[in-house]
Amino acid sequence: GGRIMSTEELNDFLGLGHDVSSESKRAKRAQFIRDVNRVYQMRHGKEMIVREKDLNDRRRTIYVIHPCSGTA
Repeated sequence: GGRIMSTEELNDFLGLGHDVSSESKRAKRAQFIRDVNRVYQMRHGKEMIVREKDLNDRRRTIYVIHPCSGTA
């Protein structure tokens, strides 16, 4: 029921270009997800963005973004 994004797609969404180091991208993605999930958790009692391992390639992470509920 949610949208699935790869790490690269999430980086693009967040505006993290090639000039940003891999470690900075990782830290900024993690902070963004924590911030979104903290607010969504308070309002709806669950996380909006969930990290999962790609079933086809366990080295890759995919991000499942659940549809917004109400006014979130």
